[in-house]
Amino acid sequence: MDYILENALIVTEKSKDNTNILKVYADRIVLAKNENEKEEKKNA
Repeated sequence: MDYILENALIVTEKSKDNTNILKVYADRIVLAKNENEKEEKKNA
């Protein structure tokens, strides 16, 4: 699934079993409905 993030902070951490943990903080997270919306946001 694709998401549109606004004012996002992504933090990576190593867990005890050495796997990567991604923590995503954002003012707004929206599910991208289609390809056009994703392109629009990239070009904006």
